[in-house]
Amino acid sequence: QRDARNDLAAAGADEEAALALAGEGPSASFVLRCRAMTRLLRGEAAGARADADEAVRLMPTSADALATRARLLAALGDPAAGRADAERAVELDPASSYAHWAHA
Repeated sequence: QRDARNDLAAAGADEEAALALAGEGPSASFVLRCRAMTRLLRGEAAGARADADEAVRLMPTSADALATRARLLAALGDPAAGRADAERAVELDPASSYAHWAHA
């Protein structure tokens, strides 16, 4: 058994396995959102952006997918694009604290 805390390489391997099992739809969108943030932490900006875009493509009305991409875009230096996603996330789910956090 391995200690996977703070092990970004192990997280990437786990996300690849989860994505292979997820298929299309909500599960895949969730895994892609997780992998996008892992890739961001590893400095893989292009891969992170691609994963976030694919998560939104799979679930275009998911406030969580839009909020994740909003935070990612802000972190990558495009706060205007991030703001648009965050505003849409809040519109879709006004009760979501995650959407409001992304909008802040």
